[in-house]
Amino acid sequence: AGTGISSGTGSLTLRADGKDADLVVNNVVSTSGAISLIADNDVSFSAAGDVTASGAVTITADFDGVPGTDTGEGALTMANGTLVNAGSGTIDLSSTEDLTIGGLQTTSTNTGTATTTDAVTITTSGAVLDAGLTHTDVVANSGSVSIAAATGINLDTEIGSLQLVNTTSGNTDIAETDALEINELTHSGTGTIDVVAGGTVTVVAG
Repeated sequence: AGTGISSGTGSLTLRADGKDADLVVNNVVSTSGAISLIADNDVSFSAAGDVTASGAVTITADFDGVPGTDTGEGALTMANGTLVNAGSGTIDLSSTEDLTIGGLQTTSTNTGTATTTDAVTITTSGAVLDAGLTHTDVVANSGSVSIAAATGINLDTEIGSLQLVNTTSGNTDIAETDALEINELTHSGTGTIDVVAGGTVTVVAG
């Protein structure tokens, strides 16, 4: 049986480089540094495919970024139970098809200023979906979360602040555990917006 991938120091990169090349993670990937998981087509994780780092975690589907060169472009799919924990590092997920989240955790204090990225950045040309109830989808209590999608967003969160854009269709549903600051919420096209928080909701002044 496999034991996964573990690195004591330094960064770790796994790339599936080639037309229709997928990256399939069925066991633990961990390092004390940064992790980059990249595929020219799909990236998928089983429930056992947890990712643990002490630095930035970057996961990219359709890395070649050339529409039509791959049969399925690039979906990023975490199973219900998959957890990505970046410690105090940032998390950046991107895909050109639907992006499904099991659980993301970071203690990063990044707030998306002109000189820093957000604590969590999620970007897709499809929808952002909730894989299931095992984990809260995004936990980033001390930082900001930026989400950009085209066909809908459905997440449960425990975050400091939110910037969200959905450009084309689908619903936007955010279920926040406690208080929430909204820096931007732009929803174009059809569909509804439903943001429910367990604490104070603040629409941040310009």
